[in-house]
Amino acid sequence: MFEQSYQESDGDSASLAILLAVTSCYSKSAIAQNLFVTGALDQHGNVLAIGGINQKIESITRLFTLGLLKDPVSVIIPKANQINLMLSDETLELIKDKQINIYAIQHCLEAFPIAMSQSFESVFESINKRILFLHKEDDDEAPSFITKCLNLLR
Repeated sequence: MFEQSYQESDGDSASLAILLAVTSCYSKSAIAQNLFVTGALDQHGNVLAIGGINQKIESITRLFTLGLLKDPVSVIIPKANQINLMLSDETLELIKDKQINIYAIQHCLEAFPIAMSQSFESVFESINKRILFLHKEDDDEAPSFITKCLNLLR
């Protein structure tokens, strides 16, 4: 689990976003740039309910109102929070117009096709290929731990 905090954009409600960011980095697979993600995770990958779901979605509406967002966005939320949704008429209109597209998920594996346009299995395969490449010995000499770490960043 991740450390819990309610003052910043970290803590357990950011754990799904962190999982997507880390797997994106390791697999070298891009994440959609029009994506908002919230959700806590348990040790089995289940996406757990979080607090402030209405405020988080309404903040996206505010970005549209201020003109900071113009293109459609996707929002991944915990399915368990669907019952808590009480959105403004302005937000409902943006949803109706498909400017805000909300995806309610139960398990983290459901987030990968939305976030990266590919299955978790495909992302996992990319990570495994990178690991195998990094473990490949050059000239009968295994690369050092530091070299492996630096290669991960390439």
